[in-house]
Amino acid sequence: MVLGGVSDTQDSTGTITPIFCEPVSATLISEAMKQMVGEIEQIPPMYSAVHHQGRRLYELARAGKHVQVKPRLATIHYLELQEVAFANEKQVVRFTIGCSSGTYVRTICHDLGQQIGCGAYLSSLIRLRSGPFRINEAISLDSLTSDPDDIKTRLIPPDIPLQGMPRAELNSSQLWTIANGGPVFWSEAENNELYRVYDQSGKLLAIAKGCSNADGTMLQPEKVFTRG
Repeated sequence: MVLGGVSDTQDSTGTITPIFCEPVSATLISEAMKQMVGEIEQIPPMYSAVHHQGRRLYELARAGKHVQVKPRLATIHYLELQEVAFANEKQVVRFTIGCSSGTYVRTICHDLGQQIGCGAYLSSLIRLRSGPFRINEAISLDSLTSDPDDIKTRLIPPDIPLQGMPRAELNSSQLWTIANGGPVFWSEAENNELYRVYDQSGKLLAIAKGCSNADGTMLQPEKVFTRG
């Protein structure tokens, strides 16, 4: 992030209003970051896709309208200062953040600037990880298109993002029912729990939700990936 200014979009793409301030020490920046770790409230920026009375906030912002937006909860697992430097006569801060889904990192920058008293906005952002996917395992598009046959060796199993869900392995008759959208009885099902459903060869077929009635517990398919 860049210190010494505020942006109407909270990042470098917006209209930036400079704020004159003395250079801020790394100690002060680090202390401000520590205060933001944990569960916090964020007010989504006006230039965002959040809905307000049936319209996106960015649509209202582009029309010159500003509305009151309700704050949202976000969880900041860690917020760590990496470097404070100067570039083009601006103080630039590099940091790493681990946060919950839906967190606006540019709002983190804006709020840090307000807290420190010098203003701040996001200048660049690199997503290092999302769920089980890490940037050091990413493949560039050029490396794939240069050798199409190589794509097969790069594919990862479709259930990699679902490892946090419990697994259900069903027999052929149950799988036929699941593949056609019907529920099946399964004694281990827990109400409202999502399960990865596999056939006996280990092939992922569906995601199903546990439910129950007077006759017992069942798996109700939510998403079906193949008809088996």
